[in-house]
Amino acid sequence: METIYKIIIASLKISLFSFGGGAAATALIQKEYIDKNKFMEMAEFKKLVILANAMPGPTTLQLTTMVAFNVASYLGAVINYIIILFLGPTILVVALAFLRPYINPETLFKLSLASIPAIVGMLFAFTWSMFKQDQTAAYDWRIYYFIFIIVFLLLFSHVNVIFIFLGLIAFLLIFKID
Repeated sequence: METIYKIIIASLKISLFSFGGGAAATALIQKEYIDKNKFMEMAEFKKLVILANAMPGPTTLQLTTMVAFNVASYLGAVINYIIILFLGPTILVVALAFLRPYINPETLFKLSLASIPAIVGMLFAFTWSMFKQDQTAAYDWRIYYFIFIIVFLLLFSHVNVIFIFLGLIAFLLIFKID
């Protein structure tokens, strides 16, 4: 029962405070599920991150549900699913409806802009933690630095993301990178 309670609290935090989509939320998911609650090892979590990103649909919902399922079977997955998909967004909508008369649109716009550096920081923190752990692995991690730099440069050159993704898949297949 303690595990279910931990899943409820972690899922609520993730649902209420994960701004910027699944990639940005991954850092918060790692902090809550792996670092704080020790639900699984980082190597297993990394596999779930890859699986969640490879599947179509909302990454945050998929990743948290897979972790909750691994920890507490179907009950954990269902509880997490309900919180992430319904309870968290419902709380935010009710809170915003209640606060709407007190917040003008310009202030809300400024708050939205202020969240962008936080989202970028969360993405960077998660990426950095993955790179740090990959350096201790048995494979050549330098190729991932190379791919990261190339993708970063291509994104700023306004190349369509679909072509970047297809190019990375071709690169990995041609050079058989494990």
